[in-house]
Amino acid sequence: IEQFMDTKTIFGSSFSADGERILFTSDESGIFNAYTIPVEGEEPVALTHSDSNSIFATSFFPEDNRILFRSDKGGNEIWQIYLREEDGSIRNLTPYGEARALFYGWSRDQKSFFFGSNERDPQYMDVYEMDIQSFEPTLIYQNDRGLDLGAISNDKRYMAFGKSITTNNSDMYLYDRESNELKHLTPHEGDIN
Repeated sequence: IEQFMDTKTIFGSSFSADGERILFTSDESGIFNAYTIPVEGEEPVALTHSDSNSIFATSFFPEDNRILFRSDKGGNEIWQIYLREEDGSIRNLTPYGEARALFYGWSRDQKSFFFGSNERDPQYMDVYEMDIQSFEPTLIYQNDRGLDLGAISNDKRYMAFGKSITTNNSDMYLYDRESNELKHLTPHEGDIN
């Protein structure tokens, strides 16, 4: 039991813009926090120091040493996306009260990132794009069907979605942002995943 309880968990990773450090999450302190470690090795450095709310490292910014991470309040799983500036100051980028926010990925031009939030409707995760100069979010897909984002095309025109019907049955959709058309890609009968 002692050996099991002494096990440290480490997961997630992102390379710094210069490729010299790796960002990761660890519960070394007894609760999850964000750390970096040089690619060459050495001791990890804690970037966050929470002792009550778990912090999960998400990503370095594409061109500097700022990071994104997600955290909730006391394990309530109402995740918010936070920015940690290079000087160590922290800012909540999605302060939406009881709404969840989850990071989906960087845009190809690396001037924005995509995230989901159920601020508008607690049942569904709408898709937003957040510009990293202004940190103003823009709704790019209002999700009224309970779809799960799979990917966004490099030119941001197309969005691929999945929808689980049962554990053995699902559908795929393609949304065209220019025509505002949602195309069902996998019409079928019976169970198909």
